[in-house]
Amino acid sequence: MEHPVLTGAILLLAACVAVLTLFERLRLPALLAYLLVGVLISPRRSNNPTSEPTGPKTVNASAFEGQLPASRVRVVSPSRLH
Repeated sequence: MEHPVLTGAILLLAACVAVLTLFERLRLPALLAYLLVGVLISPRRSNNPTSEPTGPKTVNASAFEGQLPASRVRVVSPSRLH
């Protein structure tokens, strides 16, 4: 019986321990070790063609149209975003 969630968790934990040990010896921040493991073991880099990426989903803004009162809606010009 195969447990893909448990296998993935054990793989992630083992990779974190190995990379974190290496980064500590090199006196690099632990955060970089965790980021590297996340990039290396990311589901988006999987060679399995049946796996689906788990990225952010897009939301159609028109689905929320009319749900906010006009007093709560504020229009910001693009020049003010910089």
